[in-house]
Amino acid sequence: REQRAAQADLSAFREMDRAGRGLLARADVRGDMRLGTRFDDIDTNRDEVVTLQELQAYIEKTYGVKRAPR
Repeated sequence: REQRAAQADLSAFREMDRAGRGLLARADVRGDMRLGTRFDDIDTNRDEVVTLQELQAYIEKTYGVKRAPR
């Protein structure tokens, strides 16, 4: 279950990262029910940008998945 949730978060990130920059600004996820509602929890340094590294840390903390699935 946790592995599927981690994969879903990672897939959502990649889907919304249309530019392929490895980051999402708040505007990129506005209105999204998957990551948008958890943006502040994932953006640990509070710079209004979620990086892939921040998402992976969130996945590890939340789901106990050491490495986000590829």
